[in-house]
Amino acid sequence: MNEAAPIAATSAVPVYAPGPVPAVGGKVGVLLVNLGTPDGADAASVRRYLKEFLSDARVIEDQGLLWKLILNGITNLDVNLVQGVVLTISVTFVLVNIAVDLLYLLINPRIRTV
Repeated sequence: MNEAAPIAATSAVPVYAPGPVPAVGGKVGVLLVNLGTPDGADAASVRRYLKEFLSDARVIEDQGLLWKLILNGITNLDVNLVQGVVLTISVTFVLVNIAVDLLYLLINPRIRTV
């Protein structure tokens, strides 16, 4: 769909290895990259483009198994899957916060006296 053309081996442009580059003089720059557009205006083309766009490591850096599950649920219009994943994440978040609060209550004696 939106594939980049290969760079010729005899290109005069130097190729740099990716990685964090320290800011010079305390300034930070932002590089904007055009990652393409959908092939058409119909739902299937937009869905296919979104799947490709959100699968790109330049857009979403941490693409674990959970992200791929959510992405497939969104692009395949599987509402039940997306709701289940969001509910599971939300319940886990609440339970972890309750556990941390209870452990903090046990660890810090100043809280027990209030």
